This record gives sequence, C-alpha cells and structure tokens, in this order.
Amino acid sequence: FPLIMDFSQLKGGVLLPTMRQQISFFNPFTCGSDNQNIALTGGSGAGKSFLVQEIAETVYAMGGKVWILDKGASYKKLTLSLGGTYMTHANIFLNPFTHL
Repeated sequence: FPLIMDFSQLKGGVLLPTMRQQISFFNPFTCGSDNQNIALTGGSGAGKSFLVQEIAETVYAMGGKVWILDKGASYKKLTLSLGGTYMTHANIFLNPFTHL
C-alpha cells in the first residue's frame, strides 16, 4: 500500500497540523529566498486569522518583530496580550504635511 507523508524537512517555526492530520513545521523565513512575503486567501471561517496569529506569536517568541495591519481589530487582543502597541487609524498620518 502507498505510504503518504507530509514534507518533514523543515526544522523550527510554527508547529501546525497538516491536512493529513500529521504535525509539521511552517517557517516562512526558510524558503531559500530573501523575499518573505506571504499571501493568504480563504473563505470566511477558513482559519486565516488563526494561522496568522500563530505565526505572529511564534515569530515574536523567537525574538522577531511583528507588524500587522488590521482592518477589523482581529489582532487587538493578541497585540495587547504580547505587550504590543495597538494603534487605530486616528493615530496614523501618511501625509508628511499633516502637522505643518
């Protein structure tokens, strides 16, 4: 019978269950590229926010820095629990001439 196994060569990162109910690491910083951008898509309730929160917690626990642009306050609780600064749009000015 065929033996199917998920990729297990990654060491460190976020420990997550796979679609085959196995355990695997996910580390976006070991992909062999200097570009660590992530695009994450999925329907409502698919677990996108959960996954990003897990990644953010792991990166922070490993001494990394995390910035999250959050439209709906989904990450406010996580930010405050980790001692971060949660800013609303009222605190952010992208126009350099705002205060002149």
